Amino acid sequence: MGYRKVIAGIGSICFLLLWCTISYGADIPAIRDAKDSAERDRVQALINGAMKENVLDWTGNMIEPKHADHIIPGFKEYYGLSNSKLIIPMA
Repeated sequence: MGYRKVIAGIGSICFLLLWCTISYGADIPAIRDAKDSAERDRVQALINGAMKENVLDWTGNMIEPKHADHIIPGFKEYYGLSNSKLIIPMA
């Protein structure tokens, strides 16, 4: 009887983790739009790293820093980085 409860508990935890991962990924267009699982994993790893840093550093050669106000909101939404701070160095 105890063995079945342990297996059921582990199965429930695995299901919950899988469900949360799938629903989280579905909310981020960059992950949802990836063509295959390897690309989704690659993009997810990059997004996880960016979330840990929690900072977006605006550096550009052709696009001026003043344009960040128009570009960054869409970038944050597409990659699910809405809580990240933006740093714009002034030249």
